[in-house]
Amino acid sequence: MKSVISILLILLLFQLSCKKDNRNSDVVSQDSLNYYQEDYNYGIFDSSAFKLNYPDFISRPLSNEQNPLTQNGVLLGRKLFYDPILSADSSIKCASCHSQNNAFSSPSTGLKNEYKGIIFERNSMALFNKAWESHFAWDMRTESLEDKVKTSIENQHGMNGNWEIILNRLINHSTYPRDFYQAFGIYKIEEQEVVKAIAQFIRSILSFNAPFDQYLQGQINLPDEALLGYQIFSTEKGDCFHCHTIEGALFNLNDALNNGIDSSKSTTGFDDFGYGNVTDNEFDNGKFKSVSIRNVGFTAPYMHDGRFQTLKEVLEHYNSGGHFSPTVSPTMKYIGEGLALSQEEMLQLEAFLKTLNDSSLLKNSSFSNPFNDE
Repeated sequence: MKSVISILLILLLFQLSCKKDNRNSDVVSQDSLNYYQEDYNYGIFDSSAFKLNYPDFISRPLSNEQNPLTQNGVLLGRKLFYDPILSADSSIKCASCHSQNNAFSSPSTGLKNEYKGIIFERNSMALFNKAWESHFAWDMRTESLEDKVKTSIENQHGMNGNWEIILNRLINHSTYPRDFYQAFGIYKIEEQEVVKAIAQFIRSILSFNAPFDQYLQGQINLPDEALLGYQIFSTEKGDCFHCHTIEGALFNLNDALNNGIDSSKSTTGFDDFGYGNVTDNEFDNGKFKSVSIRNVGFTAPYMHDGRFQTLKEVLEHYNSGGHFSPTVSPTMKYIGEGLALSQEEMLQLEAFLKTLNDSSLLKNSSFSNPFNDE
């Protein structure tokens, strides 16, 4: 009889131990445990890594020890990216301004931002290959993608999110408590995990399957017109490669430049100071981030303010040489002269740029709206 009682006690202790293990109390803080719901199925916390797959000729992405990619983190971020639950009136989502059909950019301008008390209107930037970037926004004001996500949610002219309301919605949601536990091992959903999850999803959005990528891997041949355009692009003849670097095959530059789109006789003659607002240095006025020209066929309108509606307009701007101002980049060597490219050469250059369009990005189900699958 005593042995039977002893066995029952051991089984009871084992069950209690298992219940404690399921709650992951060694990982979860006491504050988070206070939000634990006895009758809710949280599933299993799993921090398995998410691996970015990219071709060998692409440079290595930046390391991120503060927010490493996990499979569950990326899945959660994808849901949050497409859920209007984060906006004040539940009508706007991240995807509202970053559409997959437009390589995660917007086909129209009108996004207002406020920085240092100044309200400015800018074009929505494309969101792909962000795991390789160290500064974000057109004026490069944020040094982490997490900070950019946070400010975008809080933007009073956009999502206008209130964190107290957002967290209350998520905590009382039917599935999000489980999603956050499985991704981060927490019962109390907090702001930083919301931001981290979305940033993880954005970093997972890769675009390295354009015809030019396939050409570099020996899978296809490019038309002669496009190859001639590449020669123009990658030499002083076109003068493109300085700001859209070929090295690393990302075709961007983690720097702010004045590409001569505005004429000014002084350092203060710009409608939008751009990077100058961040540094408070007048010689940075009129400078904006040199973004990737991958998927350039899907991301119109162009420039920080969306002033150019077509790729032809962009090429004509550079062929004209651009406009002088005291802060214009020294790489704009043909101010007042122009590149003097012929119409045939302009068509060749455009043909090359089109080989950077990765149409598979627009259809990749890993990046699409998960709620369409339900």
